[in-house]
Amino acid sequence: MAKLKWVILGGLGSYLWARREIKKNPAGKVAQIFDAVSANPIVANVTGNAKDKVTEVVNAQGQKVTDKVAEEIKSRLFGSTTTSEPEPQYVDVEVEEVPASK
Repeated sequence: MAKLKWVILGGLGSYLWARREIKKNPAGKVAQIFDAVSANPIVANVTGNAKDKVTEVVNAQGQKVTDKVAEEIKSRLFGSTTTSEPEPQYVDVEVEEVPASK
């Protein structure tokens, strides 16, 4: 776990350093390498797929949050809770004992 933390921190540091270099010198070596890598069709394809998946997950989670918020608002306004599980129904039953025949 500690190694993973250091790898993530190293990657984040490298990313931030590269962003700073590109902002400081847009025509510099780092910017040229970044442009060359991002223009690669394989990188563009993977980036596009990742963007699509992230968009799909964000939309699905946003819909769930919206539904929960709407349910909570309805519950507070109207005093009733809407749940997906139906309330159990109770049936009044009379039990009659039958004598065992010999």
